[in-house]
Amino acid sequence: IGAYAFSGTPLASAQLPDSIRTVGEGVFASCSLLQEVRLPHGLAEIGASAFENCDSLAEIELPASLQYLGASAFANCDLLRSVALPGGIGTVGDCAFYDCASLESVVIGEGITHIGSEAFAVCGSLRSVALPSTLKRIESEAFANSGDANYFSVTIPASVTYIGARAFWQSWLSEAVFAQPQGWAAEDLWGESTLISTVDLSDAQTAARLLHTDLAEQIWQRG
Repeated sequence: IGAYAFSGTPLASAQLPDSIRTVGEGVFASCSLLQEVRLPHGLAEIGASAFENCDSLAEIELPASLQYLGASAFANCDLLRSVALPGGIGTVGDCAFYDCASLESVVIGEGITHIGSEAFAVCGSLRSVALPSTLKRIESEAFANSGDANYFSVTIPASVTYIGARAFWQSWLSEAVFAQPQGWAAEDLWGESTLISTVDLSDAQTAARLLHTDLAEQIWQRG
């Protein structure tokens, strides 16, 4: 389906046939009445901004066949409550779920290695994020300004070796459990690197504070 094919139209539902392999850039962008979408089992690609600004879309089932999820694919989907990302996409695109105000639960499938910049930024209802053992990098501002004010937790798997600047900046992160708390260092804007205490990262609440406030603007790396 070509770029912006249905963008801005008053569609309320869409059922795509199994022959469809690609949903192009902006295909359903700004379809503010779109409530229901059936994606085919063989779908391989969802382009950039494909469902951006779909204000009425409350749920979406992404097929296991999916191999690519573009930037801002579901940005500003205000009613979207949960999402499970198949591992075949490899990378969660930049701003993929930016400003999804109702998003509470995210499951990031095994096989995904990168979470892009601002992928889940400004998601104010986020309470639970399940990260896979394959994840290596969390890019800058990935979860900035996100999280439910009462509870927001994340477990950083041992596979992660890079957390970008402001990844959890000004979020409501209350607990950060590091599967591997040893060997982390924070690098400032001038390239100066400082080891982060293993003791601090072994305490979930202290680790959360370091991520969202004390060392939030620095790049974290584990050697």
